[in-house]
Amino acid sequence: MAAAADWRCMAALQGSLESVRLPALLTLLAQQRKTGYLRVLQGHLSGDLYFASGEITSAVAGMERGLDALDAILLVMARGDFAFVEDPASATPPAPNVHLQGAALQEHIRETAGRAEALRAAVPSLTAVPRPVSRRPSPPHPTGLAPATADLLAAVDGRRTVQELATGRGLAQTLTGLATLRRAGLIVFDDLPPGGGGSGGGGDPGRRRSASGTSWRRSSLTPPRPTTRWSSPARRGRCYDGPSPRTTRT
Repeated sequence: MAAAADWRCMAALQGSLESVRLPALLTLLAQQRKTGYLRVLQGHLSGDLYFASGEITSAVAGMERGLDALDAILLVMARGDFAFVEDPASATPPAPNVHLQGAALQEHIRETAGRAEALRAAVPSLTAVPRPVSRRPSPPHPTGLAPATADLLAAVDGRRTVQELATGRGLAQTLTGLATLRRAGLIVFDDLPPGGGGSGGGGDPGRRRSASGTSWRRSSLTPPRPTTRWSSPARRGRCYDGPSPRTTRT
């Protein structure tokens, strides 16, 4: 157990993505040709990016892998906290699943991160419940939608949350599809249910949470986060809070 917990004190870099943007952090790790893994946490969501000589080789976020996982981290966790552990001995990287490299990967990261604010404006949170409008305008007609977006529209029933709709579809694809449907006037979002501020146990009161604690947007009353710490937390007696990354056997 001690070895599993000690990883939290191994982070060479840790801090808040409110202070340093995630694309800039990924560029820094690439420029310094780092090897290790980057953990990103926001609410109860987490994702891991594995690096080899500055290149992202693997991405894991929940059940998602590869570019889908990278996109989910960029779109949903870009305001959370991070810790980078260099050359970890306690975690075996998963098999490579990010097959874009170099300039192509950097362009993908910039393009995906650039869509984040628009998606946040269109999709209020992962706990929001979309429902179809009673009268669908024409145009655009649902038959003009991309097949994946039309399938998503058919699944919107006014009961399932955004995160539930993303199961089996991928979070990034679901968010993009819901934003398209909302802009087309085909769906609306119900307000979060009363008492959706969490199930107790502390946490950040500025976050809007469901009972499961899943959210991606902060209220305007949230105090600013502390500045990013660019020193080794082990030397100063601080450990990064979060679960130990899973060990993957290939």
